[in-house]
Amino acid sequence: MINKYMYYTIYRITNLVNSKLYIGAHKTDNIEDGYMGSGKILGYAKDKYGLENFNKEILHTYDNTKEMYAKEKELVNEEFIARKDTYNIKIGGFGGFDYLNSADYDNPSHSAEHARMMYKVGYDKRVAAYNKLWEDPEFVVEWGRLSSERQKEQYQNGRVPAMLGKTHTNEAKRKIGKANSINQKGERNSQYGKPRSDAVKKKIAEALKNKPMLTCPHCKKEHNNVGVMNKWHFDKCKDKL
Repeated sequence: MINKYMYYTIYRITNLVNSKLYIGAHKTDNIEDGYMGSGKILGYAKDKYGLENFNKEILHTYDNTKEMYAKEKELVNEEFIARKDTYNIKIGGFGGFDYLNSADYDNPSHSAEHARMMYKVGYDKRVAAYNKLWEDPEFVVEWGRLSSERQKEQYQNGRVPAMLGKTHTNEAKRKIGKANSINQKGERNSQYGKPRSDAVKKKIAEALKNKPMLTCPHCKKEHNNVGVMNKWHFDKCKDKL
């Protein structure tokens, strides 16, 4: 039996179109195996720009996994993944999500306080990765395309939307509204701290331009935005007797 020599590498992939980077770790017995990374956002970028527009460099080579992951952890840290010019969304080495899925993470000997702390760390990392995904326009476009294709396929196979031809009861609407008032309040709201751009304001104004004016029967307030009127007037109007 022939034992092949294993290479434990740290590589960097560069998008030649926009100069965005991806750094990863890879174990192989063939240094020229053509491996080009498996990151989620990186995958969308390769589909968009074509593999020919990406260049791979071997930055470091080791003879064991410990040194390989130690270097990846050193390079792919929180500061690196926070950068706008990287495709990485998780911390490198065993300090990333891999640790959170390890046996030590769920060790029953840990105190309740330690367990809560580790859950918070894991949650924050997942949220950071999720937010970075949605900040990347390549991911958003690709996600929209795949979502549309899935829905079309489902309709072609006879599946219809669960709420097609149905409406929520008043009780269901009340429960949904109550839950949203809690889950979308303050910093939990996706638009918290994000003022509308002039372009967005212009689009909203254009959309409302040709809509008919609505009048609240209680306070006589007029507005052509149905959402605003339903939220603050009609049955919810403070002047309603």
